[in-house]
Amino acid sequence: MPSEKSIRQKVKRYYKLQGWRVWCPVKSRWGKEKDIFGIWDGMAWKGNKFVFFQFTTIANKAKRVKKVKEYMREHNLGFNSSCASGVIIAWDKKKGLRFFGVGSKKYEEIKVENK
Repeated sequence: MPSEKSIRQKVKRYYKLQGWRVWCPVKSRWGKEKDIFGIWDGMAWKGNKFVFFQFTTIANKAKRVKKVKEYMREHNLGFNSSCASGVIIAWDKKKGLRFFGVGSKKYEEIKVENK
């Protein structure tokens, strides 16, 4: 199973190759990471668009979906804008990075080109 660090590197590389600026919070000196709003591992910015992402393995995708859904429901949040979106990115050993859109009821997979 890949480490969180290796998945983070794959996600950052993917977005950078697409021309996005990428930021992920860094670990504090006590070894704790800070998520953006408590749920997002990072964000990407290109032009007037922002993507917030949570990365994981395909085996842990359901847990991440639950975490994001609960947080968004609890805080009455959603993505109703064309300038911001959320995505869960799951590492699949056989298929590489897989992207699942946040906001749809089924968290449907988004087809993207893996590089």
